Amino acid sequence: MLARCSRATLFHRFHGFTDGVPYFRAQLGDRPGDQTLLAWYGSTCVGVATLGVGDTGRVDLGVLLADAWQRQGIGTQLKVSLFDSARAKGVSTVHADVRSDDLHILESLRQIGLL
Repeated sequence: MLARCSRATLFHRFHGFTDGVPYFRAQLGDRPGDQTLLAWYGSTCVGVATLGVGDTGRVDLGVLLADAWQRQGIGTQLKVSLFDSARAKGVSTVHADVRSDDLHILESLRQIGLL
């Protein structure tokens, strides 16, 4: 999955330069309260989205899609599924750090009704 993400994609997702490996290790580990969804095309993982619960109880959203699969609605579907599950568990607020120049992400969140 990470190999299909450009340096620019990883920078925009993590807000700095990284290969993303520590993030994936943490998200795919056993962390109570977290929920991670993967998007697959056949046997190829093309996206990942996580709602992570921090020590303070804050719920954070993280989404990463392989370059060739961006802006096709996959990230939105992952977010909607996670938010539906979170609402069912009583979560009313989700936090997401988004760069101000990632207007398509902000628009996607507005369409879901979060902003």
